[in-house]
Amino acid sequence: MLQYRFSSFFAICLLLGLGLLSAQELILKDQINLGGGTDVWGYVDDQGDEYAIVGSNGISIVDVNDPENIFRTAHVDNVPSFDHKVWDHYVYTVTGGPGANGGKIIDISDVYNPSVVGSFESSHNVFITETGYMVAEFSNPRLIIYDLNIDPTDPTPIWTGGVEGHDATVIGNRLYDFHGSAGTNIYDITNIESPFLLTSINDPTITYHHQGWTDIGNDYLYICDELANGNTPDITIWDIRSLENPEKVGGYTDVGATVHNLYVKGHYAYTSYYSAGLRIFDISRPDTLVVAAENNTIGSTFGAYPFLPSGIILTSGGTGLQVFSFEGSVTGIAADDDNAARNFSLAQNYPNPFNPETNIGFKMSAAGTVELAVYDISGKLVKTLLNEKRAAGNYEVQWDGRNRFGAEAPSGVYIYRLKAGSYTAAKRMLLVR
Repeated sequence: MLQYRFSSFFAICLLLGLGLLSAQELILKDQINLGGGTDVWGYVDDQGDEYAIVGSNGISIVDVNDPENIFRTAHVDNVPSFDHKVWDHYVYTVTGGPGANGGKIIDISDVYNPSVVGSFESSHNVFITETGYMVAEFSNPRLIIYDLNIDPTDPTPIWTGGVEGHDATVIGNRLYDFHGSAGTNIYDITNIESPFLLTSINDPTITYHHQGWTDIGNDYLYICDELANGNTPDITIWDIRSLENPEKVGGYTDVGATVHNLYVKGHYAYTSYYSAGLRIFDISRPDTLVVAAENNTIGSTFGAYPFLPSGIILTSGGTGLQVFSFEGSVTGIAADDDNAARNFSLAQNYPNPFNPETNIGFKMSAAGTVELAVYDISGKLVKTLLNEKRAAGNYEVQWDGRNRFGAEAPSGVYIYRLKAGSYTAAKRMLLVR
């Protein structure tokens, strides 16, 4: 028995070291045939219910509250289905090209009875900030910023500039303008009506600056090259801490696949590949992309959306919508709020591996309610160790290897998660019986 335990321990460690357990962490919960699948975005209504908004020869609304039993609530015909985003209870959808009044606005406050309530000049892509400003790219061709706050059904243009725009991302007070063959421009939009160009990235090895995102510290920028060929990186990593001199520090290449979009949540980058499905990268070291999990059985993937509060991941492509669970998002592997992270920290447990007890330490630089819980590798709650108000200070909590019913938890990998205000972080530990 001792020999078996010894071998099992090293087998599990080897699997963890090689990343071979990642396939077990990304699970296809359900999928639905919508007759097509272009872009996908999420929508949360006033009651906290979650929906997927999918381009599918029009726009489909899919209830995803039960990830294992998703269903379409409505479909809107005769509207563009190439790219869309959601703000408030409206969907803004475009054709992928220019056209007066070609973009449409759909009111989805009633997810069973949506209605078209407005139009605007179509573009290739749109991005909408949380504060209600829409950036439209490739409009005749130029970049346009609209104010949606005045009248969401009639967007008001407040700034126009640039040439050959393709896609945009707004994070904080920066606009990342991915300008196709013209490079990537980074603007300061502290004054949204008067963007100020901070720097431009032009690299002869990038064929087409398609789309991108930054790490949670906004120190590194990931740029997707949709037309990368051969050994040219699909994704390049740029250190933008010095805007006077952005530096390329790394990349990721898949010679047999074509990348589309990338989104960052916490310490993971969720990437859709036309020919390689969903690929999730660990970016704990933001200058390095390490594959944490992937699923290429669903075929061509157009879009990915990891930002729903429940932690499920939406992907679109092929004939419709797919819903995945991933322990990194379900259990909140990383902090999404960099400011909150300065006030809290979660330590690695010790001993690790352990049997039967281990200690978990954390630091609070500010008082607040803190929750510490243990989950299994599928994201199911094993035991809540702590859920109470604590003053600022250093703390240590012990887990005795038992579940919430008092029974011994089996050998395996577990996740422990700390939540304090807007801060969420988690780490892995290994129980070996």
